[in-house]
Amino acid sequence: MRGGAARSILACAFAAACAASSSGPAGWVSSARADASVSAELLPLDSVAPRERSPEGSQRQPSPEGRRATAPRIRLGVVEATRGIPLEVIRRILRQSYGRFRLCYEQGLARRPKLEGNVEVGFVVERDGRTSRSRDGGSTLPDAAVVRCIVSAVGGLSFPRLEGDWAAPEGGTMRVLVQLRLSPE
Repeated sequence: MRGGAARSILACAFAAACAASSSGPAGWVSSARADASVSAELLPLDSVAPRERSPEGSQRQPSPEGRRATAPRIRLGVVEATRGIPLEVIRRILRQSYGRFRLCYEQGLARRPKLEGNVEVGFVVERDGRTSRSRDGGSTLPDAAVVRCIVSAVGGLSFPRLEGDWAAPEGGTMRVLVQLRLSPE
């Protein structure tokens, strides 16, 4: 069938469906065939796209494979820094990196489902914006592998250059201490 003929049949079917649905009772949708002379058949809206409903209503059920029903929570706690980049800019960059931190945390949750605590990371922002010397700053999370992973992820972040209004004192580097609060729900 040529493109023009197919478009006209589709347009005819669309017009027939619109005309039939506008005259039907509220809560009903009509289905029409490409042949406009065939009478429209009325279907209730629920039959068009049925949905499965849980017995308890809309509450989320745990998956059958034992995976988590909700994403783990990562919240930014205290952020301390020497003069240089404004704290709000540091917080924004850290929030944008939650995916990296969540990956580390989910690996720990696979081993210990109730894993919870704080991870404190100290690092230095160099003049060119790279991070260096990232280290554990006194974390309370009882999984050393997760702490190492998050410290490494923070060590790979980039910040704005330390110049202009954001220059560190005497043209040096900027020290930062960040606290992340991790909870399974």
